[in-house]
Amino acid sequence: MMQTRDVTDPSLSPTIILAAAARRSAKSRYGLGLSGLDRWSARDRVSRDNLEAALAALRIVANRERDHDRARLRNGRGFARCDMPLGHALASASPAEVLGRPSFARLAMDLARKYHRHVPNALAMRMGLTDQYDLFD
Repeated sequence: MMQTRDVTDPSLSPTIILAAAARRSAKSRYGLGLSGLDRWSARDRVSRDNLEAALAALRIVANRERDHDRARLRNGRGFARCDMPLGHALASASPAEVLGRPSFARLAMDLARKYHRHVPNALAMRMGLTDQYDLFD
């Protein structure tokens, strides 16, 4: 029987944590493994600027957990429990690491899109998720 790794274990390297969280998320969100999601995502390349904005948005959401409860309490801060491992792994990853794998880039953009209301409108615009009229509300 294969054991699954706890992606919240701080003794693991960030790369291993990101790969484990992405593998689990790809399976539950898309029904694909990472290599299948890589093939599917390769046709929709993400620009570096959009991805850097998405990662900045994920860092903002990750830092909103002022009480650092890691989704144990329902307080409207940070990531939902199902998104917490992937969100924190992506928030701590470098843009080069995420751009290196199309599946990581797709997961980062999808997660940033889900939490776009938690970030400033200017950042959502850089991600390509809103137009300029939303900046003036």
